[in-house]
Amino acid sequence: MPIDNQHALYAQFYDQWYKCRLIAEGEDTVKAADNYDESEQVFLPIPEGMTRNEYNSYKKRATFYNATGRTIEVLKGLIFRKEPRKEVPESVNDFLGSVTATGESIDSFARQIIDEMLTTTRGAVLVDFPQTDIMDESGNVIQRTLAQAESLKEQPYFSFYNAESIINWKTTIRNNESVLEWVILREYQDIQEPDDEYKYNEVEVFRKLYIDGMGHYFQEVWGKNEAGEFVIIEGPIMPLMNGKPLDYIPFIYFNGLNMNISEIHKPMLLDLVNVNISHYRTSADLEHALHFTALPTAVITGIRNDKKENQTFFIGSAAAWLLPKDANAFFLEFQGHGIEPSREVISDKEQQMSKLGARLLAVDKKAVEAAQTAEINRAGESASLADRAILVSMVITEALKIALEWMGVKDAISYLLNTDFMPLAISPETLNSLMKSWQAGGMSFETLYFNMQRGELTRPGISAEDEKTLIDMEMPEPPMPGEDNE
Repeated sequence: MPIDNQHALYAQFYDQWYKCRLIAEGEDTVKAADNYDESEQVFLPIPEGMTRNEYNSYKKRATFYNATGRTIEVLKGLIFRKEPRKEVPESVNDFLGSVTATGESIDSFARQIIDEMLTTTRGAVLVDFPQTDIMDESGNVIQRTLAQAESLKEQPYFSFYNAESIINWKTTIRNNESVLEWVILREYQDIQEPDDEYKYNEVEVFRKLYIDGMGHYFQEVWGKNEAGEFVIIEGPIMPLMNGKPLDYIPFIYFNGLNMNISEIHKPMLLDLVNVNISHYRTSADLEHALHFTALPTAVITGIRNDKKENQTFFIGSAAAWLLPKDANAFFLEFQGHGIEPSREVISDKEQQMSKLGARLLAVDKKAVEAAQTAEINRAGESASLADRAILVSMVITEALKIALEWMGVKDAISYLLNTDFMPLAISPETLNSLMKSWQAGGMSFETLYFNMQRGELTRPGISAEDEKTLIDMEMPEPPMPGEDNE
């Protein structure tokens, strides 16, 4: 089996990922995906009988309504409207500022994962460590200690793999638990031209992560030789954690519902993407119809041209037409309702997209939709988005645990993305009732402060204990007995 062989599930879902990614990128990418010379177009089929130039004009006139891309940005904005909560030791703050080989911070890396979660709903994080060999006096490679790694200013780093790059995998049962035995990852490397230092060619390679027969974790990178055959071009490499081999693959996967690499689920916005494509096709047909019917066409009847010569008639107030007695001149223009149904269909599809995720694209229906029903609908959407945010939090937390273990840090850690997407509206009456209940001893200050935090009436980063301390500091001291209060 060649190294680039694809898993059956990968082949089954690939077209969905491809479609969702292109639609999310917007109009230019969508239109570039369709070519007249292809046997089948991705998004905009060629109407029967159209020539190349006619199809290019047909495609150019079409309007792509980027509901999917805007929805992704809105949902991402809801998750990151509040800073993620990090519970990590201060000693690793520098690491959190640069968790990838390119220097991305942990929050920037989280945004990348959320973007992929919303687009294809599949991806993974590989935790890796630079493997610089250290030689003894005889030139033999020796295992490095943690102190040696620190002296080389090395630290673990994260690599993100999107849905399309995880092409094949195999799991096995170990201690009644499904564990990853091997996984194949597609990568691209820039190879410099031998005769031109400024020119690079992108070359496809495949990284294999696997557990060998001794239970140790290894990596290999495969590429094609000059004969076009796949060979190992890097490795085998045995990553060492504090001088010792790993007995597992530090590869944290997500599929939208869980972290089981054996499962793939459809992209969470696939339904929206399909309606978005349908909207684009309807737009192309409407624009095409308007192009041929919107402008009136001048028509002259009853003229004989015995000389077989072309006659030119200019239109405008400065031109006069001298026509024979029985001739007639008029403008031919579209009448009837042939185009109006297309407009209605486009409007209906925009409403569909609104309900499927792009809520900001629709007119607010407060006057029509009961407030309670609207709240239920929004709560359902928030729950779905919250599930994904929680899953990404679990993925990042697990990656951080492995990285910090590599750094010799064993403290408890967590990374939690925001799941409070809609601030709780607290009316003056509700706030007054909460205050009265607290003053009467009906609730603790911590419960009062919790409700004020949900309503975003407090300062970020200030706990109930901190707030109570500040209140006590600002309260005037009670007068001593016998003091004059005048």
